[in-house]
This record gives sequence, structure tokens and C-alpha cells, in this order.
Amino acid sequence: MAGGVLFVGPAGIGKSTVLAAATAAATELGWRVVRTRAAASERDLPYVGLHDLIGSALREVAPSLAEPLRRALDVVLLRADPPDGGVEALAVDVAVLEVLQALADRARLLLVLDDLQWLDAPTRQVLEFAVRRVEPSRIGVLAASRELAPDIVALVPEPLELVEVGPVTRPELADIVADRTGRVPSPQRAAELHRLSGGNPFLALELARGDGRHGGQYWDAQQFSVPERYGRLLADRLSVLSTAGRRTVLAAALLSRPTTAVLAEVAGRSGVPEAEEAGILHVGGAAGEAVEFDHPLLAAACRETAGPRAVREMHLVLGSLAADPVERAHHLALGRIEVDAALADEVESAADVAAQRTAIATAAALARDGLRLTPSDALEDRVRRAVRSAEWFVQCGEPADAAAVLAPLLDALPAGPLRAQCLLAHSDTLGQEIADALVLLRDAIRQPDLEPETEIAARMALAQCLGVGGDPDGARLEAREAAAVAQRAGLADQVHAAMLLEAENDLSVGVPLERSEAWATAHGEPQSPVMIYEHPDRLLALAEAWRDDPTEAARLLDGLLRTARERGDLNSEGGLVMHRAEVALRLGDLETARACADRCYRVGADGVRDQMRLYIRAHVEAWQGELDEARRLASTGLAMADAAADSIFGAQCLLVLGFTEVSAGQFDDAVRHEARLRDLMARMKWGHPGALRWQGDAVEAYLATGAVDDAADVTARLWDEADRMGLAGSRAIAARCEGLLHSHRGDLKLAEDSLLESLALMTGLDMPLERARTLLVLGATRRRGRQKASAREPLAQAKEIFSRAGAAAWVARVDDELHRAAGARAGQELTVGERSVAELAAAGETNREIGARLYLSPKTVETILTRVYRKLGV
Repeated sequence: MAGGVLFVGPAGIGKSTVLAAATAAATELGWRVVRTRAAASERDLPYVGLHDLIGSALREVAPSLAEPLRRALDVVLLRADPPDGGVEALAVDVAVLEVLQALADRARLLLVLDDLQWLDAPTRQVLEFAVRRVEPSRIGVLAASRELAPDIVALVPEPLELVEVGPVTRPELADIVADRTGRVPSPQRAAELHRLSGGNPFLALELARGDGRHGGQYWDAQQFSVPERYGRLLADRLSVLSTAGRRTVLAAALLSRPTTAVLAEVAGRSGVPEAEEAGILHVGGAAGEAVEFDHPLLAAACRETAGPRAVREMHLVLGSLAADPVERAHHLALGRIEVDAALADEVESAADVAAQRTAIATAAALARDGLRLTPSDALEDRVRRAVRSAEWFVQCGEPADAAAVLAPLLDALPAGPLRAQCLLAHSDTLGQEIADALVLLRDAIRQPDLEPETEIAARMALAQCLGVGGDPDGARLEAREAAAVAQRAGLADQVHAAMLLEAENDLSVGVPLERSEAWATAHGEPQSPVMIYEHPDRLLALAEAWRDDPTEAARLLDGLLRTARERGDLNSEGGLVMHRAEVALRLGDLETARACADRCYRVGADGVRDQMRLYIRAHVEAWQGELDEARRLASTGLAMADAAADSIFGAQCLLVLGFTEVSAGQFDDAVRHEARLRDLMARMKWGHPGALRWQGDAVEAYLATGAVDDAADVTARLWDEADRMGLAGSRAIAARCEGLLHSHRGDLKLAEDSLLESLALMTGLDMPLERARTLLVLGATRRRGRQKASAREPLAQAKEIFSRAGAAAWVARVDDELHRAAGARAGQELTVGERSVAELAAAGETNREIGARLYLSPKTVETILTRVYRKLGV
């Protein structure tokens, strides 16, 4: 590096984080790094920055300095009293120059100057003199500043690279907040944080840590508190406004899309120009009527400085002016604190309208407001509104708010059908917390006077939990009982949904859909599925993926995902995008798999019940060679699954851990995970071999550790299951496992036959990564049989597939085999002369032409090539 890099951007945008990462990288590369971070409180203290930069290094270079220069530095660094007449500025400049040059002579020197706008003036002046005079190839400068000014640019030597650090994206901001606070913001919270902070990570963290709740139960987009350090500054900006101006900006802060016309109706025509002149609002848009705040935090400051009473009164005014039923209900509900049955009905109706518009978060909040306005003795209305609000909150990714809506009712309701409805809704807020959900659902089914719809829904939810918990028989029984209740009640849609759930359990235990009696009833499309995740196409997609048609599975899932996004059904999207990532892995499309895994995490992660989301992220990381990160994610997911009694995603996390250790060649650790997974799969009775492809990893690990009987047992069971279901892809993996067994036993001919059979079985199937793994084993087997030339072809094919997919760890494994197959045992590498002859021969030149080039006789060239061919196994 020569010259410097200057990062410019507002406070909190991430400049210091970038400098820290660059500093760490430079240190690893052998640079000597000296750093100062200026502070506003120290900008008037002379030479504070200089002390940071060279104070600790002065002792090692001081002996080489002339006495006047050393004395000058001691004085400005407050290590000696100044002489009569003071210190000459030039002496300080030259002294610093010599110190920097001496440090740069020992190792390349990097000056890191953070918050440069606050660096004290004397340090600026001396650095401007010295930095440009040090040998350019030996010094570099990394600097960060909030502003770009000539005196700042002057401190960074040429060639200067200017980098403007702008706002982070919404997904990036969500990741930062999750990493720093331990809580993953829902998509709604992440969107509001991004809007309020303008994409500034520091400000977003300040907002997130304030929690935005004001001590209440619920989260609301308008409840993010203004961070204390900004509150007084923003209040001062608002204090200059007149009464009309304050009413104007408060109304603008409470409206979702404020316009000049509405604001004039609220507070008169003078308010907007006044707020514009004060730099609080600005007017724009195509019609010149849209009103926006100069910064989103000003809107929050308006609400806070106005106070709760003024905010409520303004909501009532805005509600009386609104023509749209949803906006009207929103403002009127927030303007009332007393119970109002008529308004509660209006708000509930508006919630229905919002849901029909797929504004699910708005519908959830309105239903909750309707509940608050409902008289305490209207229990049926209260339960209905609470349950609907909770269902919508879960659907839009806010399970904590859903649980908070239901909690007061569950504490007060007596036994009976209303309590059953609340218990059922509460179980849905628990996500993958299977053990707790089972308790709630069994309690719901035991309630007296249960209505058929509630019993059906509770039994279906119980069936889902039992399936996830590893009890497919219990799940099937509950699904059948739900179907029977629905049949007696004449509820055709519920019969369909229950049979679909039974068909899913049939598939998991190894009954193909075409042989499932339940699927024959279930696969007709229901009239109105509550969640897109419950659509039959999802189960059909799983069946296609498991029988090795991931292309068709991807098509089906993409269609469901489009519908879920159109409806704002985030709860369904989370599960569907996880399945889509799994399918992308089977297709060898790791980039799509990563994008889907990241989306799955952002849609529904909460830091507590994330085993599903961590499993799929870990699987992608493992395939892409990030093995340490894969271990971390899968281990965390496994712990969450164990705590929640979630057998399915416990098994998935074990699968990833086993695969990760096989990828790393850590076979003892792999066996530990595979043995536990093998037992868990047996207990769960999962008989579909295409559901979780763990067998190939298990056989590799068992054989590497000498557990041949275990490897043989896994292989035999896989053959049986694959034959029973007629699955060519699973047969192909079984054939590879058989090839590994033969190779381990020393029968390389049988091993090669099995591996060739594996490749033949994969013909026409979309399973590139599995094909590459078989090619790798085939190449290794031929190499062991001293067929080094024929070994290289499958190895080269395997490398091409793994490289194209970005499977870094497996590319490294193939490279290792290719090196072994190159014919070079110890002492058998090509010499420089042999390599020269070989390269010319490979370029197509004759022995005579090679001899003429290298001053060798054709006979000598022939002899050398014979030796080369022998070494390379040609």
C-alpha cells in the first residue's frame, strides 16, 4: 500500500468498524500500526493525537534522534519542561518525521487516524509536514472523518482513495442489531429501524436498545424512543415553532402519508411553510403535496415532546378527517383510552379490510386495538379479537406480541370453549417449542363443551407437534381423529386439511403419496387455506425433492412463495424458503441456497427458537467450506432443538454436524454425531431415505474409524428403503456406500463396479453434488489400484462440479486426491528438466522439435518422456 484511504460518512455509519477490520488485516500482513482516535472533548488539547501515535514508540527510536529533536518531542509530549524561549515548531516537525521514518525502516508503517475532524490542530500540522516526506513505499494512512474538508484531505498522502461510507441495507442492519443485542428484529421492526436510522447502524442500535416499548406490553412502529443523546437536540429544533407549527408537525408525525392539504385542514396553511423554514419538514412528490420530515427521528421527537394527551387528541382529529376505513379506525382507536363497544366493532371491521389488502401487520394491530376497546363482559368478542390479532401477529413474524395479546385472557378465562380457543392460539406463538406447545394443545382438547372447529384445529396442531417431536404414529392418529370430527361436523375443508397432514406423516415414514389413502382425499386444493404453508403443493414439492426431482420441487415452492409474499404471510414464507434452500442444495446451487437461508433467518428468527433457521444456514456454510461457522450454527441449533423437544430439526442439525466433520476429515467427531442421528432416525421411524441424506456421511465416517459393521448396516438399510420405494437417487447413494465398503475391504474391482453403478443410477437426475462425491470416491479407488491415469478423469469431473457450485472444502479434498493421482510418491516428483520436456510434449511438439529447443537428442527426449510417463502413471 502506498498513499492513503479516507473514509467519510456521518457518525455511527460504521467508519470505525471498517478501520478496525483494516487494522487487523494490516497487522496480520506484518505492518506496524499506530493509531489515534480523536474526541470532541480533546480537540483543544495540543498534541494529544501525536502522543497516541508515537508516544509509546519514542523510546525505541529516541537514541537515533539528535538531542534538539529529542528535547523538542519531550517538551510537546509533556515529558520535559520547555526551555527558555520555547520549542521551535520546525524542530517538532523534523523530529516527528525522523521518528516515523525510523519506524517505517523497521517495518511498513500504517497510521490509522479515526474521527479526524476532531484531531487537535498541532498534531494535524505536524502530520501534514511529516507524512508526505516519509519514503512513500514504507508508509500508508487510513483515516476516517465525518466531513470532507481541505485540512482533512491534506493529512492523507497521495495517491488518495476517497471512500464514502453510506447507509447499510435493511438486511445488513437487521444482522448488526441481532449480533449486538442478541435479539433478531422481525421484518417489521427491521424496516422501521432502517427508516428511523436512515441505515445508520449506530443510531439503529441506540433505537433497538431502547426497545421502543415505553414499558408497555406491545411493540408499535410509533413507539421507538428517541435516544437520549439526540432528544434534547431535536427538542430544541422543534421549540422554535409556533402553536400552529407544532400542530402541523405533530399531525405529520402521526400520519402515514401526510400531505399539505390534510395538514392545512388540521392546523392552517401557515404551519407547513414555517416547518419548512425551520428545516423540519420538506414538501415534494410528483404533485408537490407530499410532506416528509428532514430526518425520521424528528417525527418521533414530535410525538414525545407533545405528550400522550396531545397525541391522543390529534389522533381523534385525524380520524374524523380520514375517508379510508382502515386509517380512520387506526386514528380513532389510538385517540380513545376508554372502552367503546361501537368503536371496537368499527376497528375490528377495519382489521378485516386490512387483512384483505394483505396488510397483515396493520390487521394485527387493529384487532388488538379493538380488543382494548371491548367491554370486559363481552367475552366472546374479546376472545375472537384476541385470537385473530394473535394469528395475524404470528403470520407477520411477531410471536411475542401475539403471546402478549393472549396472556391476560388466559389468566382470567374459566374452563370452556373460549379458553380452548386462546390455548390453541397461544400454542401457535411458540414456534418450534414443541414440549410447551404439546401441554397447551392437550389442555385445549380437554376443555368442556369444545366446538368442532376448535377441536379439529387443536388436534391438527397436536399432530404437527407430535410429528416434529418424532412421534409419527401419534401424529397420524391425531390427524385421523381431526378428520373424523370434521367429517361428523360436515366441514369439508377441515377434512381435507387433516388428511393432508396424515399424508405428510405417511410420506415421512416411507409411504409414497401415490400409495397414501389420505393423499387421495387431500390433494384437491382447499377453498381457503389459512396459511400458504398448508397448501398441498408444499407436500408435493417435498415428495418431488425426496425422489430426486428438485427442479420440479423448486418450481412448486417458487409458486407458493410468490403467493405467500403477495399475502404478507411471513409465517408461511419462513418455512417455504427453508425448503427452497434445501432444494437449492440438492441442485448444487449454493448461492440461491445461501440467499434463501438468509431470508429464512430474517423472516422469523428470535434468538430462542431458531433451530430450523440455524440448521439451513449451517448446511449452506458447510457446503461452502466455512466449517467453523457451520459447527457453531448447527451446535446452537441442536441445543435449541433439544431444549424444545424438536426431533426433526435436532436430526437436521446432527446431519449438518456429521457432514461438516466428514468435510473436514474429522471422522471421530463425525461418528459421534452420526451415531446419535442414526438412533434418532430409528426412533422417529422415518422410513423415507430421501428426506434426510445422512447415510453417505455416516458410512464414510464409520469406515474411516473402523466401524465396518455399522457402515454395512446403514448401507443395507438404505438399499432396502430405496428398493421398497423405487428411488433411483437413494439407490445411487447406497451403491456409493457399497463401493466404499468394498474398497475398505480391499476388493477394488467390486468397489469400482458399485461406483459405476452409482453413477449410472444418477443418469438423468438433478443431484450434481452427490454425483461429484461418487466421482471423487471412484477416482480415489482407481488411484489406490494404481490406475492413476484413469483416476484423474473422474477426479477432474468432480472438481469441476464442486468448483462450479462453490463447495470449497470438497474442492480441497479432490485436489488432494489429484495430487496423489499425479503419480508422485515421495521422491517421484518431476524434475525441472522433466517438466520442461513434458510441457513441450503436451503442447504438441515432436521429440525432434523438443530436442532442438532444449539441445537434446531425440533419443534423450524419448528416454525422458518414458520416465515422465512412468511417474505420472500414463
